[in-house]
This record gives sequence, C-alpha cells and structure tokens, in this order.
Amino acid sequence: MAEAQIWAMGNLVGGVRGKPPVARADFSSGAVLSAKLTVEHAPLPNIPDHVNLCGWPTPKEEQKAVALVLCAASQIVTPV
Repeated sequence: MAEAQIWAMGNLVGGVRGKPPVARADFSSGAVLSAKLTVEHAPLPNIPDHVNLCGWPTPKEEQKAVALVLCAASQIVTPV
C-alpha cells in the first residue's frame, strides 16, 4: 500500500474518533509469526483491506509479552 494511502486510511479511522493519527507502528508479517499470532481478513466499511491480529493469549501478562515482541519489531513512522 502506498504511503499516502496508509495515512488516508488512518485519517479515515481517526476521523470517526475525532483524532487524526500522530504516528503508526509498521511491522512485518514475520513479526506477527514470531508473536505466534495469525492474520484474519476483516474488512470494514471504507477499509476493505483491514485485518485483525488473532490468537492473543488470555492472561494479561502473556498479552503484554506478545505486544512487546511486536513493539521490538516495529518501526515508528510519523506523518510527513
């Protein structure tokens, strides 16, 4: 997806909440696999490419550990 399309999607989603995006975290599908999560296609109105990350553990501490795996693999990107 082109950079402009990504931010347009963020503006669309943020507009619903009345808050524009200030940054995003990009990570690879490999990071999702490392976190032992799966990707499920979950289209939303006006966002046909939306996905959900599934397979999160139930215990809060395990959720935090998975989130840290994704965080470590992420690159923070701010709008231009």
